[in-house]
Amino acid sequence: MKKILEIILVSYSCFNICLPVFSEDNNDTLTITVTGTRTEKNVDDIPASIKVIDLEDTRQKGSSELKDLIKYEPGISVYDPREINYRSSNGTRGSASSGNVNIRGLSNNRVLMQRDGIRFPAGFYAVGYDYSSGNAINYCSLSSVDVLKGPASALYGSDALGGVISFNSLKAEDLLDKDESFKIETPSYFNGSNNGKSNAFRLAGISEDDSLSLISSICINSSNEVNPSGAEDKFVNKADIKNESIYIRVDKRLNDSNEISILLDNYQKEKKVKRAEGNLSGEYLSQKSNVNTKKDLYYISWNFLSMDENSFFEKVNAKAYYQNQHISDLWLEEKKLEDLTSDYNHYDKSYGFELQFGSPFENHFLTYGIDYSLTENIYLQDKVHKIVGFLMPTYRGDEYPIKRSPDSATQRLGFYLQDEIEYKNFEIIGGLRFDNYKIIPSQDSIYQNYCSTGENTCPPSVPFEESKPTPKIAITYPINKELEIWGQYSKGFRAPSWWEKEATHINRNYNYQVLPNDELKSESSNSFEIGLRGDYKKYNFEITGFFNKYTDFINEYQYEKCGTDNDNDNQELWDELTRECYELSSKYGDTSIAATSTNKNIAEARIWGIELTNKYKFGSNKNGFSFFASSGYTHGQDTISNKPLSNIDPFKVVSGIEYVSKNDKFKGELISTYVGKKRLDSETIFLPEPYITFDLLGQYKYSEFIQLSFGIHNLFNKTYYHSNNVGSVQSSQEGIEQFAEPGRHFRFGFNFIF
Repeated sequence: MKKILEIILVSYSCFNICLPVFSEDNNDTLTITVTGTRTEKNVDDIPASIKVIDLEDTRQKGSSELKDLIKYEPGISVYDPREINYRSSNGTRGSASSGNVNIRGLSNNRVLMQRDGIRFPAGFYAVGYDYSSGNAINYCSLSSVDVLKGPASALYGSDALGGVISFNSLKAEDLLDKDESFKIETPSYFNGSNNGKSNAFRLAGISEDDSLSLISSICINSSNEVNPSGAEDKFVNKADIKNESIYIRVDKRLNDSNEISILLDNYQKEKKVKRAEGNLSGEYLSQKSNVNTKKDLYYISWNFLSMDENSFFEKVNAKAYYQNQHISDLWLEEKKLEDLTSDYNHYDKSYGFELQFGSPFENHFLTYGIDYSLTENIYLQDKVHKIVGFLMPTYRGDEYPIKRSPDSATQRLGFYLQDEIEYKNFEIIGGLRFDNYKIIPSQDSIYQNYCSTGENTCPPSVPFEESKPTPKIAITYPINKELEIWGQYSKGFRAPSWWEKEATHINRNYNYQVLPNDELKSESSNSFEIGLRGDYKKYNFEITGFFNKYTDFINEYQYEKCGTDNDNDNQELWDELTRECYELSSKYGDTSIAATSTNKNIAEARIWGIELTNKYKFGSNKNGFSFFASSGYTHGQDTISNKPLSNIDPFKVVSGIEYVSKNDKFKGELISTYVGKKRLDSETIFLPEPYITFDLLGQYKYSEFIQLSFGIHNLFNKTYYHSNNVGSVQSSQEGIEQFAEPGRHFRFGFNFIF
């Protein structure tokens, strides 16, 4: 197998080099996106690494999770843990994660996620919890997903440090063919990897007389836990996962220049997990988790397009929105004489508006505007503790309910300006954004009761405010009509979240505490990227190299030594960090606790890499056979400790053959995926071996009214692991196969149209 793999990779490289020699004229296929420049632009004309994923593509048919959408994309992955929330069998904490995206080594809130330009509720990462919201959306209400790699703070502000994921909602015209005014679709899909079932009802209509269009969808999905290859049943958790959504969008054209749109989206998900017998920790008889997510999004937008060629304002877009998300995390644990019920609730409510203008003059096109949002966050923890049936007043010294952080409001205000310049053969894009970021904490009695120690009351929470300018410049130069070279420099930043800034965690039972840090500031990055892009009639390719330097990464820092009240007489012997720790404990915590941590700007990192995509069509158009291949290599180093970064994805190559019939009724793909070994030195952490898998996919248009899709995934039933999903798993852990990916499984679906 190793020899075969070497032949495949060498052949791929040689084939890629030779193809341009016998390619012909350029391809006319266009894919339009607004993510890369905030203006409608062909994706092949954008000087950045951006991928538009069409949800009607063979690979994406029936996708209900982000990990399926990006499965074949280099440089990006999704954290998909198998652990029940909070406790695991080896002492590490699990996760309720749902779509924590990693782009070129950055994850959590260092990747901005948005829908129609409205940012998703930020992920919540605290004391072992992971409430990512990348999957808090139903994909049957989307037309496409854009993946922008690299910093984009000059366009979108904080959190766009590693990249941007943009979800684009369906419009009526996305379902309707030319001259159609009404359509109903009922797509249904089955996923054998987790017994997943996806069903939807979609309706679209257009009234030319009323200049009105409507699209609505109802989506219902259900699944179980993933079936890991080679795992014993006693190590596979039992899961019951259901989600449903209602989506409505109405577009009303007032005249040739003005259009108003209204969107409503309601999403609900329930995930019940029961820990398998082999995974129970300690003396537990049973451990169960029930995580419920509810999210509502409402917005109204106005779009203006001038019919006057001499108008200064060619385009104006305005939008106002309201978004509300509630995650309820309930877990129940039973011992022989003891029961514990934990009820944790995370609330994220946001309001906002944005106003964007587009103005052309001479060889310039200006895009400029303002966006504002206010987000209110609450995290409330409650526990019910019983011993032999008697209700206990406290649990580990704390009287519940508690709040480890004051309720907080996060205010974001941004002004941006971008100039697209055409000068001779050059296209230059310069951009500058100015952001003002505020965190305004508000203490209530629940928080004050928790953080008070003895006779000491909680110190006043200190509001956080920071302003950041972020520039960007990009240049594109056409070598000839098929080839162009581009390069860009961009700066990115991520402001600390409300929890990173304000959270207090004092555990006297285990003698440790995590305290807030008034000196915390934003993370920042400097990014350089260069690419060569070719677009021929039979062949297209792009090769990209990038170098990113990150400073002031926010990490939890544990003091080696902390001055205590018992050692107060020896203060003259304390070093700077010991004194700093004592002062922090005096202000926010308990000076009798020696084990003290806080969030600090301590980490610096360097990440560079190279990515390649290419496709060759053996015929003169899209029909017939095609060969495609893509690959990505990323190298990440912690420049403080001089050690490899743990969250870098290993080398990946995706290649295969595609066939499209002459009448476009049938399309099939045979796809191979090779993933190398993670670059990480550890004698205890489980590091998966390299692997190669094959998938066979197809779709068939039986008639105008019936469409079929099918797939055989992991064709040769390979047992393999995604490295980022096992980052905390010990190599000695029993039942490690529970973290493996699914073995051979089938997926199929049909869409009935009338």
